[in-house]
Amino acid sequence: MSKTKISNWRVPVLLLVFGLINIAFGTIQLSSIAAGPAADGSISEMTSPQYLITPIPVLIHIISGIAFNLLTPLQFVPALRKRAPKLHRWSGRFLMITGLGAAISGIYMNQYFPAFGTGWKYAAVLVFGIGMVVSLMLGLRAILKRDVKSHNFWMMRAVVIGLGPATQRLIILPIYFATGEMSILMIEIGVWAGFLINLAAGEMILRNHYKPKKGLRHAPAE
Repeated sequence: MSKTKISNWRVPVLLLVFGLINIAFGTIQLSSIAAGPAADGSISEMTSPQYLITPIPVLIHIISGIAFNLLTPLQFVPALRKRAPKLHRWSGRFLMITGLGAAISGIYMNQYFPAFGTGWKYAAVLVFGIGMVVSLMLGLRAILKRDVKSHNFWMMRAVVIGLGPATQRLIILPIYFATGEMSILMIEIGVWAGFLINLAAGEMILRNHYKPKKGLRHAPAE
C-alpha cells in the first residue's frame, strides 16, 4: 500500500477508534437505563438518577451520539467520496441530523438537569455544544454553496467536538484508576481539556491536509 493510501486512512481510523470509545460508554448507559434501579434501589455509577426520571432527552442524546460516531469515519474516507458520492451525501445528511440531535439534547440536559460542580462543566458543555451546532450549520451552508473546503473544515470541527467525551474519558479514567478518586475539579478540568485538545488536533489535521504543495508554492500566477 502506498504512502498516500495509508495517509488517506489515518484520519478515518483515528475517528473510528475515538468513536468506539463513545459508542461503548453509550451502550453501557443504555443498558443501565433499561435495567433501572437494582432491588435495593441502587443504580449504576454510569447512570445519573435524573436519567431515569427524564429518560427521553438522554435516549435521544445517546442514540444520536452512537449513530453520529458510527457515520463519522465513513465521511472522511476519500475512496467513498469518489466512488460512491450518493452514499456519501445520504450518510452526510444522517450525520447532520444525528449530530444536531446529540448536540441539542446535550445542551438541553445541561440546562435543565441538576447542576454539577462549580459551573465550569456547565460552561464547557454550553460553549462547545453551541459550537457543534454552529459548525454543523456552517458546514451545511458551505456545501450548499459548493464550497467543499469550508464544508470539510466546519464538519471536522463539529466532529472533534462530538468526540470530546472520548478524550475526556481518556484523561479522567486513568487518573481515577491510579488514585481511586474522582473529584469535581478533576472532572471539570477533564471536560475542558478534552474539548480543547480535540479542537487543536482537528485544526492540525486540517492545516496538514490543506497545506500548499511544495511544487505549487512558488508557481507563477496565470
